[in-house]
Amino acid sequence: MIDIIFPSIDDYLKEIRSFDIEATQISEGNFLCRQRRFDLPKLVLGDRFISTALQYQATLQQDCFYIVIPKNNVGMYMNGKKTNFNLPLLFTENQEMLIRTPINSINFHILISTHEL
Repeated sequence: MIDIIFPSIDDYLKEIRSFDIEATQISEGNFLCRQRRFDLPKLVLGDRFISTALQYQATLQQDCFYIVIPKNNVGMYMNGKKTNFNLPLLFTENQEMLIRTPINSINFHILISTHEL
């Protein structure tokens, strides 16, 4: 398992830049992100904690599906609409989105390449 801590938004942005994702901190406070990831042969499992509210603008990798499961009964805003609590969100390849996460957000994520499906 890979366990990574990003003590600043700049460090976090460097990590996600290869995914064609932009992020902006939209709440006050010190930024902290802890990301744990387990790379399996056919998929990636992980979880992520972020201490401040963020807004993401993204176009997802062309060859992957993402499943995000918010934790702690906290929904996210996706393209201006609040998601239901603790329900999985499926993002398909080439999907453009605008996401806003709350302060102290925790989510689980699964990344699957399209050729594995």
